Amino acid sequence: MQTLDSFGIENADYIKLDVEGYEFPVLEGGINTMNGNPILNIELKPFDFGHNISLDETRQFLTNAKYKCIDSFQDDY
Repeated sequence: MQTLDSFGIENADYIKLDVEGYEFPVLEGGINTMNGNPILNIELKPFDFGHNISLDETRQFLTNAKYKCIDSFQDDY
């Protein structure tokens, strides 16, 4: 696997993540890509595949990276 940062993407405006429970590792590996504060569209899943990272910890990571939640939906469709 490669991190998001390893692709060397500069000046991203928008990032959409639908990674089925791997949100925290993807975000952690993309912190430099997110430095320009692109809009993030993330489907957060409660499963963590052994990472033991809660949804609250993922949200706190985003808050610490200076992101704020604009909207949230509970349904998956």
